[in-house]
Amino acid sequence: MGEIQIELQDTINKANKLQEIGGGIQRLSAQDFAGIEAAVMSAWKGDAAEYFHKKFDKYNTILENHGKEINRIADDLHGTVKRLQQAEAFGKSLWG
Repeated sequence: MGEIQIELQDTINKANKLQEIGGGIQRLSAQDFAGIEAAVMSAWKGDAAEYFHKKFDKYNTILENHGKEINRIADDLHGTVKRLQQAEAFGKSLWG
């Protein structure tokens, strides 16, 4: 049973790291990129600026969605580990 516990802890650690990465991506998208876009758009006008703005928004949305998906994956991993731990505890209660 000890080997399973080590693997579960490794999965928890990796899920935590994924949550950290996903949150970082979402913060980049929400905060840093918004400031960059505002600075560029305040100084740049015309058709090229509008094209840039549309592309920037598109890729910013994609980045934000990737951050959310990474967090969903991490949540799924945490849930899987929890269910495995419950199953292990139940097995121990039955068989010692």
